[in-house]
Amino acid sequence: IISAPGTPPAPSTDNDTTYCEGETIADLLATGTSGDLNWYSDAGLTTNIGSGGTLTPSGSTGTNTYYVTETIGGCEGPSSAVEITINPMPNVNAGSDLVACEGDSLTLSGTGAVTYSWTGGIIDGATFLASSIGTTTYILVGTDANGCKDSDTLDITVNELPTIASETPVDESACGLSDGSITIAVSGGTGSYTYSIDGGATFVANGGTFTGLPTGNYSVYVNDGSCTVMGSNLVISGPPPPPAPTGSPDGVYCDGDAIADIT
Repeated sequence: IISAPGTPPAPSTDNDTTYCEGETIADLLATGTSGDLNWYSDAGLTTNIGSGGTLTPSGSTGTNTYYVTETIGGCEGPSSAVEITINPMPNVNAGSDLVACEGDSLTLSGTGAVTYSWTGGIIDGATFLASSIGTTTYILVGTDANGCKDSDTLDITVNELPTIASETPVDESACGLSDGSITIAVSGGTGSYTYSIDGGATFVANGGTFTGLPTGNYSVYVNDGSCTVMGSNLVISGPPPPPAPTGSPDGVYCDGDAIADIT
């Protein structure tokens, strides 16, 4: 009787494994009995892609199935299959850089993932106040439904508000003379100040002095080229009008009487 060696069993392999794109992918391991191990990329075992107890899988995204067999004395046994899934990274976007004024309300919202985490204590989609003067870089980490992460950054530049130190109105010196004035003193901010006394409708670079003003109400605003602050509502008045003169008392006369002058 001439006999052949028995067909070897299917090798033992690693479990199916899932990765995120960019992660280090471990080599596949297989263990047989005493024969030669061969790896294939297809279930028909026609495309050999390696031999031995290890195989470095492809790093391409998607699911790839690898098949390994053992051969003893020319007899190739059944294959074992192992799946390697590589999920693509999400494309996380933190949005465009922002320039704000101190005290502005801001909202940061990431896109491209499912959940988001910001540095600086920022909660995604929640409103917060711009308070840190200068430029701060915030890092966003987004996680998709597969647990894969990507990050992006966003800069927020917060400009200091100018401070209105004083607003001084001067009334008209005489009725209808239109010689009232308003003087505004400002500090802080960028220093490139323009001023408004019409509620912010028009701004002028006049050093904060308005002259030739008639009586009326004036609403002060100051802009420093980046931010605008509201001042007070000021009133310019004139001197009170004089009282009505005191005249002669009423008089009754008869025809022909001498009529006195009215004083």
